Amino acid sequence: MGEIADLMLNGDMDCMTGEYLGGGDGYPRTLEGTTNTKVEKKYCDICHKGFKGEQGLSDHKKFKHRV
Repeated sequence: MGEIADLMLNGDMDCMTGEYLGGGDGYPRTLEGTTNTKVEKKYCDICHKGFKGEQGLSDHKKFKHRV
């Protein structure tokens, strides 16, 4: 792998933003903590498909349902 990918996997760099954190402990991490934090899904009120965020839901409605 590349050097940056290795730093992210080791925990030296934020695996979401790429910001240098230093002192990696051998696990990927973010400034907010570990990478296994739960994300509340947003659901389409038309077809009930789930999305990780508002932007994904908004894009889905725009392109799939023309809303």
